[in-house]
Amino acid sequence: AVQFEIARTYFRAGAMPKAREAYEALITRYPKSKSVERSRLGIAETYFREAAYAEAAARYEAFLKEHPDSPLVADAAFNRCVSLAALGDDKATVDAFQSFLDKYPTSPLAASALFW
Repeated sequence: AVQFEIARTYFRAGAMPKAREAYEALITRYPKSKSVERSRLGIAETYFREAAYAEAAARYEAFLKEHPDSPLVADAAFNRCVSLAALGDDKATVDAFQSFLDKYPTSPLAASALFW
């Protein structure tokens, strides 16, 4: 848990490469930790913050496949949609938001997805 807090501290400070390094270290050193799931999402978020939207979208997609039952899936799916939108791929964006609405209609993010 200390390693996760180190990563979050770097993230909050805007040091995305350092945050990513700390998240990756946690995943490698403590693969059975409860923080692995949040660390994988944290890695995706570092790419998003750096405007590396293609990598962010890929990482969010991987998170969704690796952790389909996570309480964080709606957030990851929504952020994947926003990443695709930032890339300017209108068809992929529309398809992703529609899929999001189909899968997570009760998510607090659903209203935002409707008006994207």
